[in-house]
Amino acid sequence: MSISDERFPPPAFEATCAGFKKIIDSIPIAITVFDENEEVAYANELSEKLFANSFEAKAPGLRCGDFIGCTNRHRHPRGCGYSPDCPNCPFLRAIRSALSGESADFIQAGEALLARDRAREPIWIRYKVRPVQVGGGQIAVLATEDITEEKRTAAALRQQEAFQQAIFAASPVALYSIDLLGNVLAWNASAERVFGWSAEEVLGKPLPLVPEEKQDEFRRLRDRVQAGETLTGLELVRRRKDGSTIQCSLSTAPIVDETGAVVGITGAMQDITERKQMEGAVRASEGHYRSLFEHSHDGIMLTAPDGSILDANPAACRMLGRSVGELRRIGRNGVVNLADPRLQSALETRARLGRYQTELTFIRADGTIFPVDVSSTIYHDQDGLQKTSLLVRDISERKQAEADAERLRDRLTQSQRIESVGRLAGGVAHEFNNKLMVILGYIELALNQVDPADPLKEDLSIVQEAALKSAELVKQLLAFAQKQMIQPMALELNRKISDILTMVEVLVGERITLIWSPSADLWPVRIDPSQIDQVLVNLALNARDAISGTGTLTIETENISEREFDPGELENAAPGDYVRLAVRDDGCGMTPEVQKALFEPFFTTKPFGQSTGLGLPAVHGIVSQNGGFIRVTSSPGQGAPFRIYLPRAEAASGRSRNSFSGSPPLLGKRENRLPS
Repeated sequence: MSISDERFPPPAFEATCAGFKKIIDSIPIAITVFDENEEVAYANELSEKLFANSFEAKAPGLRCGDFIGCTNRHRHPRGCGYSPDCPNCPFLRAIRSALSGESADFIQAGEALLARDRAREPIWIRYKVRPVQVGGGQIAVLATEDITEEKRTAAALRQQEAFQQAIFAASPVALYSIDLLGNVLAWNASAERVFGWSAEEVLGKPLPLVPEEKQDEFRRLRDRVQAGETLTGLELVRRRKDGSTIQCSLSTAPIVDETGAVVGITGAMQDITERKQMEGAVRASEGHYRSLFEHSHDGIMLTAPDGSILDANPAACRMLGRSVGELRRIGRNGVVNLADPRLQSALETRARLGRYQTELTFIRADGTIFPVDVSSTIYHDQDGLQKTSLLVRDISERKQAEADAERLRDRLTQSQRIESVGRLAGGVAHEFNNKLMVILGYIELALNQVDPADPLKEDLSIVQEAALKSAELVKQLLAFAQKQMIQPMALELNRKISDILTMVEVLVGERITLIWSPSADLWPVRIDPSQIDQVLVNLALNARDAISGTGTLTIETENISEREFDPGELENAAPGDYVRLAVRDDGCGMTPEVQKALFEPFFTTKPFGQSTGLGLPAVHGIVSQNGGFIRVTSSPGQGAPFRIYLPRAEAASGRSRNSFSGSPPLLGKRENRLPS
C-alpha cells in the first residue's frame, strides 16, 4: 500500500506520504484518500474490509465507485462519475467539493445508503470528507463507518415504539403511567372510557382515580413499585369522574432508564365490577343449587361417561347405604342392577335424546334390590366435558302401597263374590233345610211304623242316612253364608282345642305327625265352641289332602296385641288385640292363583266328586262371622300356613243367650239339632 510517485510528482510529497500513511493506518476508522483526479490514492485496512476491496490489487485510475462497489458506475461506459446518477452521489459530491480548493477546515458529513454490486446487500454509511494540503497539492480524505446495524436497531426501536403506541392506544385495558411524584405521563383511550377523564384533563396532574379513603393504600403500593416490585392482579376500588366507584384489577410495574433507575410507574387496570357481580351471582346460584343438592329428599348423583360417580348427595348415600367415597370407588355399575331388563332401553333412550325417565332397580350396600324412579340427563360442564346426572327416588313404599292396594282390590272383589254366592247359598240352604226337616221328620215316623223285619226299613234307613249327609252339607253352606244359628261365648281356646285333638289325630291319620303348641295365658275369644270344631276339622282335612306321604301338622296359639301387627296387616279389620290360631302343614303348598280362589265356594283342586269345595269357605265364613280375619301365605312346595285372628274377649262365666248372625233363625229349627 503506497502512494505512487507518479500520482504525486513533487519530491517533498514522498516523505510526507510515508508519515501520513502511518497516521491513517493507526486510525480505528475506514479511511480512503482520493487524489486531485478523483482516483483512489490510498485506503487503509479498515476501508478495504468495509468495502470488501483491495487497493493494491486495482489498476491505476481506480475511482470512488470502483472501490466502494457502487452500482451506478455500470450505467455509463466510462464508469464512475459519468452515470446520470453520479452528480447525486453524496460521496462523489463531497470528494469533488474537497478537491475544488476548499479550505482545510471544510468538512462535509452525512449518512447514505450505498447500493453495491456483486449481489451484496446495501449498507448504510456514515461519512465525513475533508480536504488536505499535501506537497503543494490537495487531496480528499473520506472517513466512513458502517452504520447498517445501527440503522436496523433504530428502525426496530421505532417499530417497537410504534407497536407499543398502537397497543397503548388500542388496548381495551385502561393503561396509564405516572412519574415518581404521581403525576400522569400517559393516559390511553380505554382509561378515558373506564374512568371518564380525557387525556387533556389528567396529563401532568396527579392521578385522579384514587378515592380519598384509599390514598394511604395507593401510597403503599406506589412505594413498593418504586422499590422495583411488580404487582399483578390486585383487586382495588377506584373512582370515576362522575364520583361512582368501580372494582378494578390492577397490574403495575416500574419504568426504568438505561441505568436501571426507576423513573416512573406504569399501570394496567380492568373494570371487573360486572365480573364480580356475576361471580357473586354464580356463587349465590351455586349455593342455591348446592343447598338443593345437599337437602334434597331424592338421591342425586353426578357421573362421568365411563360410569364413575363424581359426587352424590346425602339422600343418595342414605338410600344406598354407602358413603360418597364408597360410591366413587364402586361407580355406577356397583349401584344399578345390571340384570334389570329395562336398563339397556333406558341407556339407548338417553344416548338418542340426551335424557330418560324410567323405573329401574338399584342395589343397596347390603345387597337388597329395591325399585327406584330415575331421571337422567346428559350435560356439559364449564370445561365442555360431557357428564350425566341421576335423580333417583326410592319408590319401595309406593310399590308396596300399590301392591297392598291391588291385594285389597282382589280381596274386596273376592269378598264381594263370596258375599254374592253366600247370599245365594244361604237362601238355597235355608229353603233346602226346611225341606230336609220335613223329609227327616217323615222318615223318622215311617221308621217307627215299619216292622224291623220289613225290608222297607232298610230302604228307609238309607234314605235317612242320605238326608243326614245332606243336612251336613246344608250346615257348611250356612256356615259359609254366616247364617247358621250360633251361641257365642267367652271361650278358652287352648282348652277347646285340647278337647278335640284326638279327633283331629284320627282325621289326619298316622302318617302325619300332629304338633300342638299352645301359648300360656292365652286371652279368651268369643265364639260358638262348635264353630272351633268346624274350623279345625276343615283345616285338618285340607292339610291331610295337601300332604303326600308323611308330614307334619302344627297347631299354635298366640296373643297378638294391636301394636304387634305389621303395617298393613290389619288392613280393613277392626283395630285391637287378637288371638291368633295358626294351623300349618308342610304339604305341597299353593300357587298365587289357587290362593286367590281359596275361599270361593265350590272351588277345589281335587278331582271331580272328591270334594264339595265348601270346607275352606265355611272356615272363612265362621271367622268373619265372629269379627276375625284369615291370612294365608304360601308358595308351591312350601306348605300352607293358615293364620286365624279372633278378637280378644273379656272372660265371662256362663253361656250367652242364643245369638244369630246375618239372618233370623231357620224357621224355629235349632242349628244344633242338625246331625254333627
